[in-house]
Amino acid sequence: EMPAGLAVLAPTPHPQVPRDLAQVWLAPERGTAASRSNAVLSLASAARFTAGGEYSKALSAVISQPKVPDGPLGQYATYYAAVAQLRLNRAADALRSFRAIQDQKPTGYLWEAAALGEAEALEMLEKPDDASKIYERLLKGRLSNVEDVYMRLGRAAKAAGDQVKASDAYAHVFYEFPLSENA
Repeated sequence: EMPAGLAVLAPTPHPQVPRDLAQVWLAPERGTAASRSNAVLSLASAARFTAGGEYSKALSAVISQPKVPDGPLGQYATYYAAVAQLRLNRAADALRSFRAIQDQKPTGYLWEAAALGEAEALEMLEKPDDASKIYERLLKGRLSNVEDVYMRLGRAAKAAGDQVKASDAYAHVFYEFPLSENA
């Protein structure tokens, strides 16, 4: 007989563990057809070519795939195509592509990267004032590289003739990142 006031341990209720391991990890098993699809391979090629500076090949890799899945893969395919277009001095095409990504409301880094690409395309199209507005909007959110966005804002504001805004942006870099190369 147990003394009064002692708690008895009992198993906790929980959902049944699936027998299929892919369901447990929420990822497909290695070697499945989904991970080897043409869309995924062309996206990987586009990323590799973009990182290597081979922008014509990156653009071809994305365009050669007639149907890239919707969702994040499709957004990233559009992103790599837009970066390639931008680096190939096709700023108007890149601007449309970056805006198409943003219309889909991407999450994570893609949200930031698409906005930065849009601003860079606007700068190439000699619209630095519009680019400045995008940089200012970005600075109100969470960024992976605040210093870089302030530098971009400073350059765009200077090109737009707004010396006060440019000085303020450069001052942020100088005082908030004093040990950086840009400071």
